[in-house]
Amino acid sequence: MAFEYNKSSPFGRAHGDILSRVNDKDLQPDDSTRIVAELKSRGNAAFKAKRPEEAHLLYSAALHLDQQNFALFGNRSAVNEMMGKGDEALKDAQSATTIKPEWAKGFFRQGKAFACLKRYRESTTAYEQALSLEPDSKMLKKSVSKAKAAELKAKEVAAAKANSDAEKKTKVVMAPPTVTSVTSSSSSTTSSSSSSSSGNNDGADLSMKGYKKTKDGKTTSFFHMDIDDTAKALIGSIAPKKMVNAPVDDPELISQGASAWNKGGTYEERNCNDWAESYLRAQLTAVQARSGVGSNAVTFTKINSFEGDCNVVLRQGKKRYVFDYEMTVGFDVLDGEGTVLGKGEWICNDFNSEAEGDCDVLITASSGKDQIKGWLKKKGIEEIINAVWTDFVTEYRKVH
Repeated sequence: MAFEYNKSSPFGRAHGDILSRVNDKDLQPDDSTRIVAELKSRGNAAFKAKRPEEAHLLYSAALHLDQQNFALFGNRSAVNEMMGKGDEALKDAQSATTIKPEWAKGFFRQGKAFACLKRYRESTTAYEQALSLEPDSKMLKKSVSKAKAAELKAKEVAAAKANSDAEKKTKVVMAPPTVTSVTSSSSSTTSSSSSSSSGNNDGADLSMKGYKKTKDGKTTSFFHMDIDDTAKALIGSIAPKKMVNAPVDDPELISQGASAWNKGGTYEERNCNDWAESYLRAQLTAVQARSGVGSNAVTFTKINSFEGDCNVVLRQGKKRYVFDYEMTVGFDVLDGEGTVLGKGEWICNDFNSEAEGDCDVLITASSGKDQIKGWLKKKGIEEIINAVWTDFVTEYRKVH
């Protein structure tokens, strides 16, 4: 079956060069592998740029060629979860773990999908399964803890709602309308008759003509209902109010970062990518740490890759500092004389606003493995990264 996509859509046109090759019947295995890799790379870029529809198209095209690629299913699950499509996110995550049952991230994606569907007990179970596969992951430990808290809160909300439904709300009895009765008399009838002929209705019996007198002596429709003060207090003001589009003058909203015209403090997002990347690159390349006087030291030599984004989000008057980065950095371990004893690279895929200073770091050595291990036992690159995380968050909140 051919892979279908809208060739005239913006995404179809932007990636037509690679999407058009997905249905090529003469594709060789090597060509197919390269196309899948390119589609995945473009999908990752679209996902990081928060263009989920575009990422979904690219991941789907890649899966059309490689239906056993568990990582692609995991990526598309993340995209579906971003778009609020919990059922589809769960289906993709389950496909990933079916292909590779020992893949912890697949169960992590299941936990995210279950949470999106508000199935909190199953979300906790999925995170626990992921943690059982990677018991040292600080991120997964936090995910389990947060999932349990969400599960408990959901139970409390459900119990409160059940109690509320069981209790009948106190009914507010409104005072009956006050109706002014008009006693008809022969004299008033006579007066009405004479006044009607003269066009003057003062003192007339109007009850038979659909009118009545209110308490304050005004003539009104017979169907008009007087509302007493108690009822008015319950109803409140129902007069229409003019909406004024004026600049923010609320000091609290201004302090939270609302722009000049965001009077209500509704959703607003500010891009901080340039500042964040500049700050982090400067901090990381400046790292030179020594484990002790006269002992080995580590220095970060080069940022090999740096991807992600950073935004300040104002939603319903609440300010959030959101960032998510993946980085790969080279480092050297040196002796007290500055001689390089070993070289390596560390990778951090969860340098984000949810890490709370507990980022996981994967370290590989290209030379001097024993020297690198010896230094790590004394100091630890992960400890340095988490210190950078803390400083970054502090400065981020101060500047923005």
